[in-house]
Amino acid sequence: YEDLGFSRLHKQIEDWKKTYKNIFEREKKILPLLCRRIAIISNPAIQGYEDFNKHLKYGSLTTINTKMQGDKVAEDVAAAIKKANRNNNYDCIVIVRGGGSFADLYEFNKPVLLEAIANSIIPVASAVGHETDFPLCDFAADIRYSTPSHAGKDLTERVETIKKSIF
Repeated sequence: YEDLGFSRLHKQIEDWKKTYKNIFEREKKILPLLCRRIAIISNPAIQGYEDFNKHLKYGSLTTINTKMQGDKVAEDVAAAIKKANRNNNYDCIVIVRGGGSFADLYEFNKPVLLEAIANSIIPVASAVGHETDFPLCDFAADIRYSTPSHAGKDLTERVETIKKSIF
């Protein structure tokens, strides 16, 4: 039986859970009811991006194209969060990536990403993985969506709620 280092990676995540507990337990920013200007941090070539866009009916979208697989994904996504904050022209940031194996999603647990989410002035939503995936970026984010589709649906439903209250 070869472990491939997964137990070491699991132990690393458990250590990060303790070390970054303050990030997970901080007061979270509230997503505006109406997110008109949305920064999507993703890769247009992946299924999760397509799923998110299929369900989102409102908003002006800016895609910040990043790696979503392999080494340095955490650094790439963290840099994209910082870029969106420099613009400061967004109502929210949504990190969009569909499901995958433990190894595929490992990058979404790294401290560089957790810190970038916590330091963001703009509320950050995590739409990483599927219902059963819980990377640490979910706990650092201001709001967690179980899937990219769920994120697109919820942002659309927020607008529908406003429309119903007006009319």
